[in-house]
Amino acid sequence: MNDTNKNQYFVYEFDTSFVEMSYSQFFEGYCILFSKEPYPSLSDMPMEFRKEFLMEMSILGDAMLEVLNAYRINYDILGNSTPVLHAHLFPRYMWEEEERRKTVVHRYDSSVFSNPEFEFTIEKHGPIIKKLRFAIDRHYREYQQLLDDSN
Repeated sequence: MNDTNKNQYFVYEFDTSFVEMSYSQFFEGYCILFSKEPYPSLSDMPMEFRKEFLMEMSILGDAMLEVLNAYRINYDILGNSTPVLHAHLFPRYMWEEEERRKTVVHRYDSSVFSNPEFEFTIEKHGPIIKKLRFAIDRHYREYQQLLDDSN
């Protein structure tokens, strides 16, 4: 579906979704998980697809925690402005002020997300993408092995 040569933001392709890094990297490693099928919400997804999508989201979060040295991952599925299901995964860091770290990322002034200083570049974020791919692939294979073992 995606080719790293065509899309510099591309990170990984799962069975039901694919991952891209966001153009804004104020939270370094911030990724977006897109459903391959254009469902407007989780409630519109068939249960099996939904189960896989959410598992893929959690695998991505586990890989992000491993690679980014983040304090935690915030999972954000809104769908208010774009009627195609996607999830924002925001790594949260200890460098954040405590009162901000303990609340939603949308409490930050929106200007930080459009600040050119935090813009994605392949030179800066390419190494993170490579590490994420490796970690995601390992976690995903472990999950698939669990499924195979249960059958």
